Amino acid sequence: MTSETLPGLLSSVKDVIFVRLEDGDEIIAKLTEVAEKRDIKGAFVMGIGGIRRAKVGVFVPEKGEYEPEEVEGFSELASLLGNISILPDGKPFPHLHVVLGTKKGIVAGHLLEAEVQVTAEIFITTLSKKLSRELVNRYGLKLIKDR
Repeated sequence: MTSETLPGLLSSVKDVIFVRLEDGDEIIAKLTEVAEKRDIKGAFVMGIGGIRRAKVGVFVPEKGEYEPEEVEGFSELASLLGNISILPDGKPFPHLHVVLGTKKGIVAGHLLEAEVQVTAEIFITTLSKKLSRELVNRYGLKLIKDR
């Protein structure tokens, strides 16, 4: 298999939005709501905080799906990292990965859902260009277009 260099997407930072989530908020739902209200078409996301419960997935290429792991009880949201792009239907899509610190160890992967406990502090850095998530690769994933 050969790879080619793609032209890429050249964009600049438009705004930085700070979002403080409250106890009981669901992270993906709240970030989707913020993106809709502020008409965010492309952004990168980072944050920290506390989580009451979460579902974190690891992608299994042979199955074309995420295998979820349930995390119950308080955990430290040591890292929330990802982006917000736009799906073909025009809806915003937060694609987020997490590192959670629990009493039993570390859980990391694709965030499927998470309920905040105490608070979460999240920065959304919006971009001047739209990030369109339209391409479907052989694993069934919608990828960001590079132009």
